Amino acid sequence: MKILSYIAVFMTFWVVNCGCSRHGSETDKVLNSADNLMHAYPDSALKMLRQLEGSSLNASDKARYALLLTKTQIKSNEFIESDSTIKIAYDYYDNRNDSMEMQSKTYYGEIQYYNGDLGNSLVNIRKAYDMANEQENPFYAGLNARIISAIYGKIYESTEELKWAKISKQKFEEANASKHAAWADITLINSLISLNNLNAADSILLNIDSTEYNTEPVFRHSILKAKADIANAEHRYVDSIKILMELYNDGLSR
Repeated sequence: MKILSYIAVFMTFWVVNCGCSRHGSETDKVLNSADNLMHAYPDSALKMLRQLEGSSLNASDKARYALLLTKTQIKSNEFIESDSTIKIAYDYYDNRNDSMEMQSKTYYGEIQYYNGDLGNSLVNIRKAYDMANEQENPFYAGLNARIISAIYGKIYESTEELKWAKISKQKFEEANASKHAAWADITLINSLISLNNLNAADSILLNIDSTEYNTEPVFRHSILKAKADIANAEHRYVDSIKILMELYNDGLSR
């Protein structure tokens, strides 16, 4: 794994610091390399993209840069305060009815959601969801369904929250995106708890992805929190306290 990390860093250094002009084919090289790196090494891809800041890009490259930068920031769990960057891609790809328009609507809507603009977020995410289905892209359909579920959760529409959580899980499974499908279980569990359907939530908890649970702290903490919420709802207060203590000792309190 360390060797792969060194390779990623070397690629970043070589592409960005080769001493060549960053116009034309060199800009494409940086964008393509960042696109290839972002899923496995988002931090390296982010460093690469940031070397293009301030460069004079044509409209097409600027839109692609804006979309890639936003995707990589989200992948790196970096908070995005403004939608000004993704808006460049959103405006450029609007009305093209292709994958780039669908992706730009997805990430524009996601940032609107994070910034509390739930109404406009829902409009863009629903459009992106429909486009993903039309383009037979279950992965992006799953991403958009997950955000739709989260929006309904924010406004306490628990039935719709559960409906879209189920759709998200289904779409990720269609896309063979096992990691995303595992995380979709958390959304499903929390939706069921909101509806007081504790038996169904417990049933999902019995079949959670053990790899994610043992290797991803945030995933594990979310599962422990759900278990504590179920115990509390069932008036098993001692069990709830024990689980919360386990959560606290694992490094993350409520």
